[in-house]
Amino acid sequence: MLGKLLKYELKASGRMLLPIYGAVLVMGIISSLFLRTAPDMNWDNTIMTVLTMVSIILFFGLIFAALCLSLVVSILRFKKNLLGEEGYLMNTLPVSTWQNIVAKAIVAVLYQIISLIVAVFAGFSFTMVGANVSFVEIFGSVIDAFREILSQMGGVFWLYAVEILVIMLISTFGSNMMIYASMSVGHSMNSHKVVSSVAVFLGFYIVSQIINSFLLAGGAYFYALAGSYSLSELYRPQPAILAILVLEIAYLTAYFFITKYFLKRRLNLQ
Repeated sequence: MLGKLLKYELKASGRMLLPIYGAVLVMGIISSLFLRTAPDMNWDNTIMTVLTMVSIILFFGLIFAALCLSLVVSILRFKKNLLGEEGYLMNTLPVSTWQNIVAKAIVAVLYQIISLIVAVFAGFSFTMVGANVSFVEIFGSVIDAFREILSQMGGVFWLYAVEILVIMLISTFGSNMMIYASMSVGHSMNSHKVVSSVAVFLGFYIVSQIINSFLLAGGAYFYALAGSYSLSELYRPQPAILAILVLEIAYLTAYFFITKYFLKRRLNLQ
């Protein structure tokens, strides 16, 4: 059943997000062509300058919109599908509460990653066409930089890369889950549900920052007691990075169970 939920959620979110992805790519090509051909055109320079600037502003505006809209769609889908008018239907389906939550979170993170990929790809395309730089040149520069990093760090680079990617992925899931938990708690109230959700979100954020500050201070104190250490020690599995990973997993787990509890026990669709 989770697979069907994922398929349904992918289609529902895609109807809102895929058009803007296409608009980003098309506007990237248009704005880069304006930027590249404007100096060679015989049109009035003022007109070409205005058209070029407008196309570039639209391009970067669409990139910003795509990145923001992926989060907005995630929030709207959760609210409408589980806390709004569709909530009555969703709660009559033979689907577990955790499956609804997981499906929403997976699709949200997936489209947020796609939004980032589209933005990066559009940026590269804009640079290549607008600055008349070939893909081979850019790719060669990236490979050279990558080789330089490997020569300096050796195999530990892959350790860093995997750890950072895993932390970023879990942190993204955790951020979405914190929003879901805030909305679930806020919508359990009889009135002022949106305001309550925002207040709960701010509360979660403040508490998490306090916890992070205490742990950061504790880690700094621990290293101060341990004394100096060589840079080579950083090439081992880092306790600090592993601690961050454990903390992000703890946040994700806590927000998940808060969301599950309020959706299952305290759901208020009135």
